[in-house]
Parts: sequence; C-alpha cells; structure tokens
Amino acid sequence: MNYLNINSDEMDAARNAVKLNASLWAQAKKVIDRLAESSRNEFMQTHWGISVMPSDDGQSAVLDSPFGVGRAEFKIHLDGRDIFGRYEILRKDRDKYDIEFWRPVWAFRITKHDLVEFGDKSEKSFEIYAPDADSYGRLLLSIAASLGK
Repeated sequence: MNYLNINSDEMDAARNAVKLNASLWAQAKKVIDRLAESSRNEFMQTHWGISVMPSDDGQSAVLDSPFGVGRAEFKIHLDGRDIFGRYEILRKDRDKYDIEFWRPVWAFRITKHDLVEFGDKSEKSFEIYAPDADSYGRLLLSIAASLGK
C-alpha cells in the first residue's frame, strides 16, 4: 500500500480531534437511539419490519429487517480538513463455502455541524436536533432498503 504525506489541512483538523470526537459520539448515540425508538413504532413494525437495537454506548447496533440481519458500526474519520462520524451499515451474508461474513452495503454520516447526511456524497441531510417530521423515517427506510442490496 502506498502511504501519502499528511498535509497541513489534515494536521490542522486533527488539532480539534478530542473535542470533536466527544461531540460526534454524543450525536451518534442520539441518532441511533432515535432510530431505535422509531423502529418500535407499531406501523413501522407492521409495514417496514425493521428493528434497530443499539449498544448501550451507541457505537453499534444490531439491525433486523425483512431482507436479513445487519449491523451498524460508528467510527470517526478525517477527510481532508473535516472530521466526521460515519455509521457503516453491514449485511450478514454467506460465501460460497457457507461461511458467514459482514458485507458493507451503505453508510450515513454525522457532521460536526449536527447534520445527518444520507450516504457518503449525498446532498440529502437533516438536522439532528431539529429534524423534519419524516427525517428519521427516511433514514430508517434507507437502512432497510440497503439491507436488501
């Protein structure tokens, strides 16, 4: 693997890593807890069939859907001049030898500006602390659909 030089923008972003990490972890917990709450809604259970069961710290969650079992894993990333959080959605699959493995199928980001962004390069987003009425529902449906891929 070729490793490139770390540029000054990346170094500058890393200067605030401790403060931003704490904030992003708190936001991640809020988002995954809200998704879990939404998934317990009777309508969503009856029609969408997705459940979100977060870990106590919000770093991960087990996902159950009509398309199979999945999980969400949260990690902090540095991309150029920006630090952000990212939940990666993984689907449990089996290889040709019938051995289970986790396959990445989608992701959503949590920014330092309190936004949830759909996908890695999406223009769709919503504010964590002031979402539209259906923001978490759209995110939950996106996760369910990704587990079907």
